[in-house]
Amino acid sequence: MADDVPPRGLMGPAKRDPTVSVRADLYRRVRAAVRLIQLSGKPEFSMRDFVERALTELLRQVELTYNNGNALSGDDVPLKPGPRLTD
Repeated sequence: MADDVPPRGLMGPAKRDPTVSVRADLYRRVRAAVRLIQLSGKPEFSMRDFVERALTELLRQVELTYNNGNALSGDDVPLKPGPRLTD
């Protein structure tokens, strides 16, 4: 496993606990990836670590592509809900 996996808690404390629904097959793959990282020598690696790293990397791509490389500051405008997941 690459040594560039950020240490637990690197992103700082959560201000609130968001809930996001994802497809069951995607969740299972992510969970398997977390377990693989844990079993490969980083037992402290968590689902939170995985999700924060993935979101951070995608956010950086969005900033580079759509915001001239500048960091996004965020806002409180509510997002439209996505489509309902079906089994």
